[in-house]
Amino acid sequence: MQFQVPQFIEVEDRILGLITMRQFIYVVVAGFTDIFLFMILQTWLWGIITVILILAVTVSAFLTYNGKPILVLLTQMVRYYSSPHLYLWTMPHAATETSTTSTRGKAARHETLNEQSIKKPRERKPERALKALHLRLLRTKITQNKENLI
Repeated sequence: MQFQVPQFIEVEDRILGLITMRQFIYVVVAGFTDIFLFMILQTWLWGIITVILILAVTVSAFLTYNGKPILVLLTQMVRYYSSPHLYLWTMPHAATETSTTSTRGKAARHETLNEQSIKKPRERKPERALKALHLRLLRTKITQNKENLI
């Protein structure tokens, strides 16, 4: 027996032509809000607020960026900028003393990690790096000259 696998599950359902349910709810709520504001505000103030409301609803309902609605992006942006950005790693207290046990015959070896047993990376001197780069360039020139001679 074969089962049909649903496809396009990330696409929102359209209810009125090209309008999805989310967009329809935004427009209806904005319309009722606009009617309510018309009843309680003066005409000139209502007109200014209506223009701002239409722009806000149009942007939030119909505009997407990388397939995400603008309201989702705005909430992610607020969450990102309101959280701390300095990440400091500190070694947990329990991890400072770890032991590794290896048995070779009857002898067991026990190591404790501390600052002296951790190997620090070797510092590279810029002169050595320049010499190595110069030698590498010379080698490539020599091989190119040999290939040209052949």
